[in-house]
Amino acid sequence: MSRPNDPFWEYVEKMDGDSMRCKFCGLLFAKGTSIRRIKSHLSGLKGRGVKNCAQVPQHVQDAALAAIDGPPEKKLKTVAGSSNNEVTNAISASAQQQNNEMMMAQQRGDLSLEDWMASIPVEDMELLERGY
Repeated sequence: MSRPNDPFWEYVEKMDGDSMRCKFCGLLFAKGTSIRRIKSHLSGLKGRGVKNCAQVPQHVQDAALAAIDGPPEKKLKTVAGSSNNEVTNAISASAQQQNNEMMMAQQRGDLSLEDWMASIPVEDMELLERGY
């Protein structure tokens, strides 16, 4: 079985029997483990069903987080309105990015839920309460 050209494969080494080992912490992965599972291991996000790598360099962890979450938003998001017309969400792309960063910090355990909630601007909270 050949591996696709995903750059995250370079962070595991193939072992006997086609199992793989994380190059940073030595965690063993079974034969056929998906690249998504490798990225989850390297990202440090909790609740992904895989042990987090405690020795991953920060630049690799950041890249894994970006690969999981996708690129930052570059335009305003749209949501369906009650009349089935698209309504532009008033939350700016930069506010969405800030929210994404805060959520990642909270998932890694770097931020308490209370601090995360306190970081949401009042205007955005009002929009969320209205269902936008």
